[in-house]
Amino acid sequence: MGNGIAGLTAADALRDSGFDGELTIVGDEPHAAYSRPALSKALLLDGGDMAPHQLPPTTHEANELLGVRASGLVP
Repeated sequence: MGNGIAGLTAADALRDSGFDGELTIVGDEPHAAYSRPALSKALLLDGGDMAPHQLPPTTHEANELLGVRASGLVP
């Protein structure tokens, strides 16, 4: 799964529905996922403080590979 809101939500939903297998989340960004706000002058003027855009803690207990680009998938 991708390291964005959709991927994290999908991983949490899988766990909530009873899936207990291995999950791996891959994201080429070196930091944890965050809410990506629309670009606005307000965001630029507040000094780039991203704290309000942090996501709540996840419940998926997946392996997270940050700073790694997925190059293929073996189902």
